[in-house]
Amino acid sequence: MDNVLQSFFYTVSPLVTLLAVTVAYIALLKQSLPHILIQYKPNRNIPLTH
Repeated sequence: MDNVLQSFFYTVSPLVTLLAVTVAYIALLKQSLPHILIQYKPNRNIPLTH
């Protein structure tokens, strides 16, 4: 059983690494940046207390 798991991880690990490198390469190739939009609208119905 231990030998099967070791073989499985030896096979899967390089594939996952290759997928991560491919995704990073495509992101750099497209030079895509995340679009983050923050909008703040104060509620005018709340009285200001000092």
